[in-house]
Amino acid sequence: MKKKATAPKTKNELTAAESRLLRKTEKEYSKIKSKEGKKHYENNVFAMKNKSKQYVMMFALTRINKIRAKLGMSDQEHLYLEESVIMHQAQVDDVSDFFDIPFDGLTRWNTENEAAAQALLDVANELPGAEGQKQTAFSDLAITLELALAYVNALCARNQRQAVDIILSARMKQVLKGEKNKQELTVQVGAAAGTAKLMALVPTEDAKKLKCTFFWCYSYDRGDTWSLYEIPPTHQASTIARGLTSGASVIFRKRQLTKNGFSDWVVSKPITIL
Repeated sequence: MKKKATAPKTKNELTAAESRLLRKTEKEYSKIKSKEGKKHYENNVFAMKNKSKQYVMMFALTRINKIRAKLGMSDQEHLYLEESVIMHQAQVDDVSDFFDIPFDGLTRWNTENEAAAQALLDVANELPGAEGQKQTAFSDLAITLELALAYVNALCARNQRQAVDIILSARMKQVLKGEKNKQELTVQVGAAAGTAKLMALVPTEDAKKLKCTFFWCYSYDRGDTWSLYEIPPTHQASTIARGLTSGASVIFRKRQLTKNGFSDWVVSKPITIL
């Protein structure tokens, strides 16, 4: 039977050396004022090879009763796909034996990874229609990744004592203390029938928010076809989609136009309209 690695469970269970490391980490981290500096410190912790030391330092950066995972995907498509493949393989291999009740989308996830890889190859070879196929492939993959994240966070919620191990085993990242696990696109079922509320994050540059025009679409068939101008573009980072079919499962996507050009499309989780 595989032995599960176990992170320290409370401060009282740490050794004297680990307690000193915990206090040192808390002191060092509290002195960092800039977001960039904190992020650099956090990334160094995530990259540590000494797992025992890494666990203690992570405990210093997190609230133990609220350990959650995030995807932390790259903005570059080929790296995004590479990270997705690694996450999928980690759950298939299940080295630490955390995923004995497997994520029910594993087969679909593998198929979507392969479709995204083929789409990138087709775009590189300038095949007709390849760009549209790529957008569809990555939209499908984004939905499955969000479902995989929900699966991992459900495991963490049931087993907070080993949540750090579960997240590392899934090759995902940990939401750190004071960090909000915000999604680039959040959707909520509207209070009125046939409506949904869409909310996006405003991109920043040099810690300043950029002026944006947001474009919104929806799909009833998991992204095979998308609406065109049924949801008008906005300068605000939120809008209400109206005239949706009651009882239908819908996904949404958004992108924004800034001085730097268009962003990639970001796809939401599916919701069922009232």
